Amino acid sequence: MLMTIHFLGLSVSLIAWYYILVIFHFINLKTEIHFSYFMAMIASLMIYRGSSSHSVVNSFFGNSIDILNITSRQAIAVSLGLMICLLVSKDEYVSRYFIFSYIPVAFLILGMINYSMPKLIRRFAFSGYNNEKTIIIFWNGITQLGMNRREREMRIHKLGSWIRKQMNYGVDFIGMLAYENRLCKKVGIPFLGEPEDLKSVLEQSEASSLIMMQRPPQREILSYCLDVCENMGVKFSVIDDFDEYYGKPFQHLRVDGVRMFIFRREPLQNPFNRTLKRIIDILFSFFVVVLVLPPVSLLVLIIHSIHSPGPLFFIQDRTGRGNKVFKIIKFRTMHPSNPDETRQASKNDSRVFSGGSFLRRTSLDELPQFVNVLYGDMSIVGPRPHMPKHNELWSKIIKSYPVRAHVCPGITGIAQSRGLRGEATSDLEIAQRVQCDMEYIAKWSLLLDVLIIIKTTKQIFFPVKTAY
Repeated sequence: MLMTIHFLGLSVSLIAWYYILVIFHFINLKTEIHFSYFMAMIASLMIYRGSSSHSVVNSFFGNSIDILNITSRQAIAVSLGLMICLLVSKDEYVSRYFIFSYIPVAFLILGMINYSMPKLIRRFAFSGYNNEKTIIIFWNGITQLGMNRREREMRIHKLGSWIRKQMNYGVDFIGMLAYENRLCKKVGIPFLGEPEDLKSVLEQSEASSLIMMQRPPQREILSYCLDVCENMGVKFSVIDDFDEYYGKPFQHLRVDGVRMFIFRREPLQNPFNRTLKRIIDILFSFFVVVLVLPPVSLLVLIIHSIHSPGPLFFIQDRTGRGNKVFKIIKFRTMHPSNPDETRQASKNDSRVFSGGSFLRRTSLDELPQFVNVLYGDMSIVGPRPHMPKHNELWSKIIKSYPVRAHVCPGITGIAQSRGLRGEATSDLEIAQRVQCDMEYIAKWSLLLDVLIIIKTTKQIFFPVKTAY
């Protein structure tokens, strides 16, 4: 249904944009709207939908950031579809101006649909007799989970927020069965009795759904609840509380009919996401290598000739995705006679010549790494690549450190965009940077990459104090 609405919106806007361009004489009536445009858009949306690892419904009904994220991904998918259409079509039949001018219109239309449709659905589909009258059953109780007071309060707050959000989707919570009357008061739901009263409460109420908030302590309890609900025609659901049981968040995954769950969400495991990120890396790095790198290289060569004659580039072993060692390329910022190339640069380091300090503070020494991005050893955004000896050392100190190797290393990352760069003088500083890398791996999105690049670019003009 959602994809149908998206395609209808794109189709109507495509035709409307065509006539707007004709009216204002940007194109003439000889330019045709080919059926291939529509096929390219619907094919790209279908491929995106089929390869998406996250729930479109959750993003569709999410907050503004979720909506912007999914809109950006959809718009990029549509743009790629139209560009492929452009490549395979004959020149005389395709208006490049028409296609490229329509891309921002498509983004706008997709954003308007994604923003407005949830409100319309809530208004017409989740109202009146369509509401689902629901009872919550809490067989164990919050106090029996082995949590301290602060953890219990956080759990109750989270439960209350979840309940209020479900009410927006047409769920009418008519009461709760629990051993703790005060729990009902805190989340704002009437107390209907204890869990053992389930059958009588269902008989007296008009509930059409029962939600068990935890896995019960015995399997027989689950079977009893299921039998009661099926005999009375009531829907029965059980909240998945494996996060609390294992102490770590996890996600379900189905691979060729086999169900499994993973403890670490990694959007870049999705082939579509990796391909999309790689395409953007190639396009952007090609632009930098061809147009930006040559004049900057000339400038650095002049700086070298004045302050420290020698090789233009500094090449060193670094560890990339899958712990594969590659040669990283940087502008040389230290004197050629460097006794210890593996030691991190420190403040007032005598090995760094004066012009090199400028290159390091502004991160211009990192510019040749776009060549590494073109080769595929690196990405524009990702965890910073470290030397093999540092990888081996820090893997022993920080338990989650090896997870960084799941994705391509980057020229910049979350840690660098937050000012965590330069020499790491303690295990705590390394742990902070690794935590940023874990955050990036778990929360990757195109929007996140853009924000990191913007923040990093700002540091070229306003370097952080630790950049030396």
